[in-house]
Amino acid sequence: MIRYGISHRFQTPKYFSKTKFKTLRPQNMELYSIEDAHKRYSQIVLTNLTILQKCLDLCLELDIKAFRPPKLAPLATHETLGYSLDSLDDYQKIKSICSKIGKFCSDQNIRMTFQPDQHCVLGANKHDIVIRCIKELGVIEEFQKLMNISDIIILDLGNIYGSKEKTMERTIKNFKTLTPWLQEHLAFTNDRFYGPSEIIELCNNLKTPFVLDTNTIEYDIDYNFEELAFGFEPLARISSVPQGKPSGIAYLVEKIPFDLKKIKKGMTIEIEALYKEIAVEKVRKHESHN
Repeated sequence: MIRYGISHRFQTPKYFSKTKFKTLRPQNMELYSIEDAHKRYSQIVLTNLTILQKCLDLCLELDIKAFRPPKLAPLATHETLGYSLDSLDDYQKIKSICSKIGKFCSDQNIRMTFQPDQHCVLGANKHDIVIRCIKELGVIEEFQKLMNISDIIILDLGNIYGSKEKTMERTIKNFKTLTPWLQEHLAFTNDRFYGPSEIIELCNNLKTPFVLDTNTIEYDIDYNFEELAFGFEPLARISSVPQGKPSGIAYLVEKIPFDLKKIKKGMTIEIEALYKEIAVEKVRKHESHN
């Protein structure tokens, strides 16, 4: 089965306001007492979980079978303002809602994957960045366990930091310090600094899934996605660059740059577009006629 998915929120005006997740600014939270800050964090996490459920309801309505949410617990890993989920007043309620979300995904066969923000870099050349990244991954691990969801957490290498070779070495070294859960569920994707072949070599070294991102490559694709998924359902992120521009995300997706008929056991196609849900429907119709 080919399942189509989107990430972060629905983009068309009809759904946008209902599915926009909440964030927090450090400068605002610094004005709160510790007690009041924790109440605010609790409210934000509960609100984001409610929005996540709305997104999943829309996925069900629109026959979208995969979703990747943004950060659900803003500032949880901040150097001075950070918090743990179990320190929040509404932790039991958070646990209950997470459990219901996980059951909904299981019952409706909706795949949910995760990805930390762009500042989460395992191979960074600064220790504090790596520590914060590991903490960020730990928060995702906790949400996965609360939801009883055992799926991939997608990560890119972020930058070259002077030397690709050294960044790869640090990534491998720091990967081996992660919890067994994270080592089992972490997946790597290509980006504008590291091509698919480089990331595939890393994934084969660590026995972790490879996630293809087509926005950073310009040639036809022929990979054994099932072999590169290491036991998980393969996933590829598909997008088109706007006409006349060297980079960026187009409103819709022109085509899937590989033959879906070669996929034997199923795959997730995550659509990256400015009008995501419309793009999903157009791609689905196009592929059904081929």
